Order: sequence, then structure tokens, then C-alpha cells
Amino acid sequence: MKKRGLIVLASVAILSLGGGLQSKASELNVKELNFEPISDQNLINVKLNVDYSNAIKTYSDVERYITLLEEYKSSNPEATIKEQDNYLSLIMGEIMNKDSGQIVTLDIPYVENMLNSKEIVVFNSNKVYGLQALLAAQKATNYAENIYTSATLHNGNGDAYRHILWNTLMRNYTTKAYAESFATAHEEGSSGQPALEKQMDLFNNEVGRNITFNGTNLEGELNALSAVKSAVDGGKGKRISGTALIATNATGKK
Repeated sequence: MKKRGLIVLASVAILSLGGGLQSKASELNVKELNFEPISDQNLINVKLNVDYSNAIKTYSDVERYITLLEEYKSSNPEATIKEQDNYLSLIMGEIMNKDSGQIVTLDIPYVENMLNSKEIVVFNSNKVYGLQALLAAQKATNYAENIYTSATLHNGNGDAYRHILWNTLMRNYTTKAYAESFATAHEEGSSGQPALEKQMDLFNNEVGRNITFNGTNLEGELNALSAVKSAVDGGKGKRISGTALIATNATGKK
């Protein structure tokens, strides 16, 4: 995971509604979302293969849409994941259209976005889970920065802790398969990452996805923190020493 969060250069382009509607989705190997046309605007967005990740510029946006989604779920307790995803399509599309007067698609050229091009594909396949993946990343980053010294946050125990906690939370907020897809897309889509760092990150991500914990909400989160601490302190993760990967340990905390 990038040390400034998940912010990287990613693919987004702007097309006006009155412009050409040709999509390059097949070139990007983007899966069809197959949303039901519950509104004309949603149908237009699906046909344009809209990049809803463009509605996410900061972690404040993540929290904003999660809050709106929770309000929708409270009013619609029987709503399926697909129906929740449709709802996010509507509100994200409306906000993007209101902000720019344009539809944002997955065509090139590229502009700055919170996700890299591979993460965008995973995010758009299930925005409900995508928001949870980003929330888990934010929490993992905050906890790591509060627990570990800055020197360990790049390639050290703090780095391992962040990746392991991110994947532990993400797996439990979504599914193991989605968490693997998102975390792998993050590493594969990262530009300029040294091979050893990528190897370390992929290893720690997998360690995190194999950690389970009991409880929900705050209780569950505290149990997750305890489980990840034990994993890192006990040498389950990997960090870099010189040109080699070695086991994590209990050092480097504030």
C-alpha cells in the first residue's frame, strides 16, 4: 500500500452527455456491472460504463457515501447488495453530474484519482465493498501511524502491520475473494514499486486475509487489532532488512 494512503494516478476521462458514447471498456477488461435500469440516469451511466471511483477524491468522500448507504440500508433493511450498489450508482452519478455537468467514463486520458487503474475495475464491480475496502485502508493507516514510529512505516514492522490490518478488516467487511482482488489490484497497479517491496506487500496482504476475529463494530475492531498485533509481534509478517525479507517482530513501536 502506498505510504500516503491509496492515492495514485489512475484512469478517468470526461465525456459530456451530448458527446460520443463509445466506450473502451473491452480494452480495459472491465466486467459488465449489469445494474438493473431503476432510473433513466442509471441506465445512461451503465451504458457509458461510468467510473464511479471518480466520486471518491478523499477519505472524507468515503465516509460520506458510507453514511448515505447506511441511511439507505436503515430505510431498506431487506435491500440486497445489488440494490445497495444500484443506490450508490444513483447518488454517485448524480453528484458527479452536478459537480461537473459531465459523465465520467473509463476511457483515457488519465487524471488524478484516488485509485489506480486496476483498483478502479475492482471498485466498480461492487461499490458497496469498494467503499469498505477504502475504509479499511484508512483505519489501517491511522492505527499504524499511531502505534509505530515513522521509520518503521516504510518496509518495517509498521508497514507490515498496516498491510495485515488492512486485509484483515477488508476481508471481514467484504469477502475474502473481494479483499484479495482489491489488494492484489493495488499492488499490481502500483507504478514504480520495487519487486522486493511488492513481494513483501503481497505476502503481508495474504497473512491479513487469513486472520479471523470475533465480534462486530468496536468489539470486533479491537479483536482485529489484537489478532494483527500478535501476528506481527510473533513473526507472521515480513519486513525488509537490506536486500532480504525477514520476519516481523515486536520492535518499532512508539
